[in-house]
Amino acid sequence: MNLKIESKLEEPLYQRTKLTFLVTFDGPIPKKEQIKSSLAAVLAVSPENLILHPFRVSVGKQELRATAYLYPSKDIALKYEKKYILIRNGLLAKEQKQQKAKKPTKS
Repeated sequence: MNLKIESKLEEPLYQRTKLTFLVTFDGPIPKKEQIKSSLAAVLAVSPENLILHPFRVSVGKQELRATAYLYPSKDIALKYEKKYILIRNGLLAKEQKQQKAKKPTKS
């Protein structure tokens, strides 16, 4: 798996850096955790400060393009990112839905 950072854009209003990168691979598509740890190693940052957004995989090619946001801390990421993105990145736990109690039926 090769990872190439295509662009870095500072977004001071959100206190983050937007990263666009390209991943080339052989075989199956790499797992999100593998890509996140590789990107964190290249940037020399903590993986919990990186938020990955959904990937775009090219059909017929062994590559994918993705966007990630690098935050200075986890607290800032929790402040600005949407809840479902935080759940997918493992920063929040998925809430379990409570089942409603069924009303007894009249016989």
